[in-house]
Amino acid sequence: MVWSRARPETVPLVKQGESDDSDSDSEEEGYDSDVQREKDIDYSAKTYGNPIRDTEGIKPHLQPTQPEEKAAISRTGEAATKVSRADNSKKRKEVTELSLYHIHGYRGFDGRNNLHFINDGVDIVYHAAGAGIVQNINSGNQSFYLEHSDDILCLTINQYPKYKNIVASGQIGVQPTIRLWDAISRTQSLFFRDHTTRQLAA
Repeated sequence: MVWSRARPETVPLVKQGESDDSDSDSEEEGYDSDVQREKDIDYSAKTYGNPIRDTEGIKPHLQPTQPEEKAAISRTGEAATKVSRADNSKKRKEVTELSLYHIHGYRGFDGRNNLHFINDGVDIVYHAAGAGIVQNINSGNQSFYLEHSDDILCLTINQYPKYKNIVASGQIGVQPTIRLWDAISRTQSLFFRDHTTRQLAA
């Protein structure tokens, strides 16, 4: 069995060897295809045939230039204005709200016998820098004796029962002093001043 399909009458028949893309093959003689025609074109002649721009006139780098006017420099110019510092003296106020709360440290590198129990073992007394310190063992709260004007080097307590909790502390300085004070009330009883030495040691 052979199947066949009728060809519509509107479709033109194309003969073998003819191409729709090459309509001009019959017009130009001597060319077999478009490829051969492209090979024969001289592109260098077309490129340099007509100049791209007019070459008349003077080249840019040969044209005369006008010198630029520069501002005159003077070594004796106007003196620069000095920057004045802001006056902060009005803003400064005396600090009156600070209070000593706790001292961290203890002078033990060059002292001896300078920490003692007082008040039946409830408190301890010692020194650091220029402050005599009374610290409660249970709570850790501290109270201070601050009448010394320089570093305290030695500290001891009274062993006589009639005058309990009396502390003697000695300081370094041009005129070193020994001060007697109450560890409970931190009030001074009296002090001694030595004019012959620069420090005291227990």
